[in-house]
Amino acid sequence: MKLYQLSQKKDANWDENISVTVIASSAKEARQAASEVAADEGAETWLQPSKSVCEVVKTGSPKIVSISNKGA
Repeated sequence: MKLYQLSQKKDANWDENISVTVIASSAKEARQAASEVAADEGAETWLQPSKSVCEVVKTGSPKIVSISNKGA
């Protein structure tokens, strides 16, 4: 299993996921998992390489995987 970071290629609108981090066996599996939690951007954003980037997160050094923040 690998850690994948998926990000939209366009600027996100309100109520859209900007990025999704997934543990998966392949990029295809990561894209499918991201599509299943899509918000207003729609599942196709995560399934189509023309609309999103899917990269393996390098694990050679410490990295922050997730931060939750309650905005004002």
